[in-house]
Amino acid sequence: EVTARAKQDAATNALPESLNFNTAAERPVPRTFHVAVAGDDARSGLSIAEAWRSIAHAAAEVRAGDTVLIHGGTYEEYVLVRATGDRQAPITFRAAPGETVWMEGSDRFRTTAFHLVATHHIHIDGIRFRHFRYAPHSGDVINVFGGSDHVIRRCFHDGRETSGYVGNFVRGNWTHRLSVENCVMINGMGEGIILYNCPDVSVRNCVFYNNFIRAMSVWNFEPDATVALSHNLFCDTIPEKTGNAFIRLNHLENLRSDHNAYFARKGPAERRLVET
Repeated sequence: EVTARAKQDAATNALPESLNFNTAAERPVPRTFHVAVAGDDARSGLSIAEAWRSIAHAAAEVRAGDTVLIHGGTYEEYVLVRATGDRQAPITFRAAPGETVWMEGSDRFRTTAFHLVATHHIHIDGIRFRHFRYAPHSGDVINVFGGSDHVIRRCFHDGRETSGYVGNFVRGNWTHRLSVENCVMINGMGEGIILYNCPDVSVRNCVFYNNFIRAMSVWNFEPDATVALSHNLFCDTIPEKTGNAFIRLNHLENLRSDHNAYFARKGPAERRLVET
């Protein structure tokens, strides 16, 4: 049993009422929910026959340890994830095995698909993203603010548009131990990934192709806030921006680089891999 009490009211000196509640004696059994384009948010979500319609509804219902299986189709949504997982029980949003799931910004000038704020251990797995637009200060396709230990895995960002600007794929701010793995990022207004004060980042087995300005920027202001890049393929930016380096860092000391490949249109005398 837990007792919680608010602070005493300074204006009236009134003593606050206490609130008693019981925490669960055991960890809840993990659940698997289903989302499908023919679903209905009024259903239980516990089987494909009872699938919900929206990923956002699933995000409002999950708890630590739950998995949301998203079945094939196109979803035009903004998903705010408020629940949090933990080390032994992450919350997972995953494309159903063998099915193709697209999240689209459509023609509504939507900038963001997933928004994670002060959460922990959220996994996004196997989802494809397209038609998300860039608008200043409006966020990017996957926004991560605060929290820790998120994994973005096996995702595809198709930023190819015939007009207008496309946002970055992943933007992180003040989040710890963010992992991006086995993802493909094509185009993007600035970078495939842009991070601010995100220590202990891991990016591995990813492909960065034809990003508008550079592949990624990491603004970690502490030299010991590491960025580990392993077994990635960095292809050049659009031709107008080949004067930029592939990667931009605050401190070169942040970088841990292992078996990465770089494809550049310019020769080694003219092209920089990393700039600070």
